[in-house]
Amino acid sequence: MKREVRVSMFNGKSGQYIANSACVSAIYEEKNLDKWKFNSWGAVGPNPLIFTSKDEEVVKEDDVQLIFEFVLFCRMGTESKQISCGF
Repeated sequence: MKREVRVSMFNGKSGQYIANSACVSAIYEEKNLDKWKFNSWGAVGPNPLIFTSKDEEVVKEDDVQLIFEFVLFCRMGTESKQISCGF
């Protein structure tokens, strides 16, 4: 049905998420089922993600990581389900 990527900032030292997740829709093409495509920088729609932090020390001193969760929205019979994988 559709695809999206959820991106979150994660503090590797404390083991806590720093902010809410941001979601970016992926372009779905039946002919390229194995490819995840996104709008280019200048295209209309959800473009690049920019993460900011008021706490400069967290960004400089701690182990800040980005967690990517790839989500497929699938139709299974009369229901829709989300299937995801995170890195």
